[in-house]
Parts: sequence; C-alpha cells; structure tokens
Amino acid sequence: MNRLMHWTKKLRRKLSPPPLVLLYHRIAEPEIDPFGLAVSPKNFRTQLDVLRTHADVLPFAELIARCKRGELPARAVALTFDDGYVDNLGNAKSILEAAGIPALIYVATGFLGAQHEFWWDALETLLLYPGTFPTKLDLNVNEMRHTWSLENAAIYSESDFEKFRGWRASEPPPTRRHALFLEIYALLRPQPHALQQAALAQIREQLSAHRAPKDERRCVSESELHELAASNHIAIGVHTVTHRWLSAAGREEQMHELRESKSALEKLLARPIRDFSYPYGNYTAETPEIAAALCFQTAVTTEERALQNGEDFFQIPRVVCGDWDADAFAQKLSEWRAG
Repeated sequence: MNRLMHWTKKLRRKLSPPPLVLLYHRIAEPEIDPFGLAVSPKNFRTQLDVLRTHADVLPFAELIARCKRGELPARAVALTFDDGYVDNLGNAKSILEAAGIPALIYVATGFLGAQHEFWWDALETLLLYPGTFPTKLDLNVNEMRHTWSLENAAIYSESDFEKFRGWRASEPPPTRRHALFLEIYALLRPQPHALQQAALAQIREQLSAHRAPKDERRCVSESELHELAASNHIAIGVHTVTHRWLSAAGREEQMHELRESKSALEKLLARPIRDFSYPYGNYTAETPEIAAALCFQTAVTTEERALQNGEDFFQIPRVVCGDWDADAFAQKLSEWRAG
C-alpha cells in the first residue's frame, strides 16, 4: 500500500505540478560570486522563457491568495528577490517588464542609499581579491579577540584570483585565504550590523592597501526604490533594517528590525507593506508571531520545496535559482515539482 501511495503521489505531481516560489538575489555577472547570488542577464532571460512555456507565472500576492482559499494552483510560479541590490533596477526590472513577468523584491531598508557594499560583499572584496595581508590578522569582535596566522595565505596573487574565481562557499576552501574568508564570515554573520562594520574597519586598518567598495554591489537608493516600485511588474516587501541574523536577536530587537523596516517602506512608498522575508532564511519560533503582530500577511523562508495544502503562510518555502541556462533550469524546475 505504501508503494502504491508513493507512485500515486508522484503521478499526481507530474500531471498537476505544485506551485513554487522562486528566490533570486542579483541579476549580474560579478567577477566572483562565492555564495552564488548572481544570475547573468542572459540566463535570467532564458529562465523567464522557460517559465512562460512550462509554468503559469503569477504575482506573489495572487499566488498566496489562491493558496489561502485552498485553491492550490497547479503549475503556478511566483518570483521573489532578496536584499534590494541595485542591479534589480539596472538589469532585472527591464527583463521582467519585457517578459511581462511580475516579481516581489524584499529590501533591507537600513542600506537604502548606502555608498558601501553589503557586509558579506565587503568581506569578499577584502579577502578574495588579490592583495597582501600581514602574516597575522587580529579581530576584536564583541569583546573577544580572534587571531589568525596567515603564513603563505598573506599573499593572494592575480594568478590565484583567476584560478579560484569560480569557487563557491559550499565547496571545500582551496586555499588558506578562502578558509579565512569562511571563518570570518561565520564569525560576523550573527553579529549586529555595527559590530560587522567595526570588524571590517579593523581588517582594512591591517591591510597595506585594499580595493574600494564596488558600486554595483550596493543596495538601491530611495529614489531608485521609487523607480522600482513604480513598475507595474514589481512589488516591494520587508527584509529587516540591517539584514539581521534573527536567531541571535532578542524579541525586542526582532520587533524593532521588522517594525522599523516596515514603517520606513510604508512612509517612502505611501502604501501598506504586508510581505516579509527572513534574512538568510534564519528566524526563531517567535519571529512568525512577531510578523503577524505587526500585520504582515506573509513571511518567506529559504526552505527549498514546493507549496502544499495547509501551508503556514509565515513560513512559506522558496527554491533558490542559480546561474543556469535553459536546459539546466528546466531540469531544476522538474526536480522541484517532483519533490
């Protein structure tokens, strides 16, 4: 009986594939991309072509409204973006409009108009581009001193950069410099924004020279956000103020991050903002309760699966899209639907 139920379920999914919420971050071609956040404009166009052929693309709000009514729409797909990178305006917006496909962009409001990169991008710029470090690196984070002996990793050459530029953080680190990057990333990720920025400043002070921030990796400005929101194809959601690792924050700090980000967007755009995305997909058992108390209607995670009947709309799953061509993307679409 269990075997029969298994194959019945697989056949049902094949004939009536469940809806999906897709997650993107950047539409760009960066020199390095250790976290795989970017999809090239060319591949993004081909992915949208695949969706127009093999899916019914709906606005996120419509997809969720139908799911709430118990009308789980087969073949349906909704697109979302996290963070609010400036290339969402420079690249994604025109491609979405040309394809006639809607998307919801979640913005970390504390970075609006900032002339610096997001902290993880700044760390990439400091550690994963060619340059010379001292043989020892010291960081004082949250009143704790951390020291790394770099030895041969103190020098990272142009040839090293070219050799390892395709490395992903999900893979084993090929050099001590990459291991250092992962260690410091793990150390800084749960820290408050101010401590992250202080740690980056400490690293810069210990370098004989370092590269300037990359403008293409910043968040949109307020005027650019207005331009995004003016599109008939783009909705805006909340991604906290500082892109906080919420499981390291107490209830009051979580409340502040959600409430102030929501308030800022509603004042800027003069409209209610009801959708929220957990930064890093990280949250505590009480975070959904906080979101509901602040009158959000949805919250999305990074749990990679299709939507189901009886879904918790404050823990909506999403599947992460990589820099794939049409064939690879179609294959992933099929795998996600199969479950």
